[in-house]
Order: sequence, then C-alpha cells, then structure tokens
Amino acid sequence: MYCFVDESGNTGLELYDRNQPTLYYGVLTASVSRDVVALPFLRKLRKQLGVERLHANELGVGRLSQIAENLAQYSKKKDLHFSLFLVSKPDHALICFFDQVFDSCLNAAVPWTHYFTPLRYVLLFKVSYLFDEDLSKKTWQEERRILLAVQKCWLIFVQFC
Repeated sequence: MYCFVDESGNTGLELYDRNQPTLYYGVLTASVSRDVVALPFLRKLRKQLGVERLHANELGVGRLSQIAENLAQYSKKKDLHFSLFLVSKPDHALICFFDQVFDSCLNAAVPWTHYFTPLRYVLLFKVSYLFDEDLSKKTWQEERRILLAVQKCWLIFVQFC
C-alpha cells in the first residue's frame, strides 16, 4: 500500500490560532506506486492548465474544477482512494501531553495495555477533562520547551503536573 499525504491549515507551533482551529490531512492511497504510472496523466493535466505542478494552494477551486472529472475517472480506473482527516489543534496539544505521560515506551511505569490498546482512548478521554483552555495552552508551551531542552524542562514538567 502506498500513501500520499498533504496537510492544510498548518499554523506551525501556534495551535491556538482562532482563524485556523483545524488541521486537515488529505491521504491518497493506492495499491501500487503511482509516481511513474501516473506521470503521463499528470503531465497531460499540467499541460492542459499551463502549470508546472498541480497544487490546490496555487490552482484554487476554480482551476481544479476544470480537471476534477478527469481526476475522478482516473482514480476509479486505477483504484485510488482519498480520505480526509480533521484534527482539532487544541486537542492535538492534549494528545501530545498524553503521549508524553502515558506512552509505555517513554514511561516505564505505564503498562503496555494502557497505551497500545483501545484502553488508550478511554484514558485520553478521561485525562482531557482535567484541562481547561488555559491549562491546555500551558501544556503546549511546556511541550515546545521539552522538545528543545529535555533535562532543563523536567522540573517544569513536574511542577506542571
């Protein structure tokens, strides 16, 4: 299986931008690599639009609409599948915190079953009730610092908890 992933709504480390509260992931899956097989088809579409590459950010909905039917027919013919995933950015901050504390590979005190089974989702749901927006923002600030200087941030992390 081959997957091609692209994201939209990326605000970098600023997860609390109210103008972009959601991160979107588009995933194209195929049973074989389409890099070589699709090249003639993609060249034809690029030539039709007079562009170097096909990217929604550059083409916009209007120009993409011109080739949408061709893309749909090609994807059916070649057994391509598209999935769209949405991630609430504030939830992402809590998930990162949860991973730091409950990942049994990172925390030897956590049993494997608490993180690598569906029990993980129950625990994550329960832990999320401990956070309001201010506390969630603080976890994300600490998360960024921890990524930069683990030893120095250990004390901050303990105080936070």
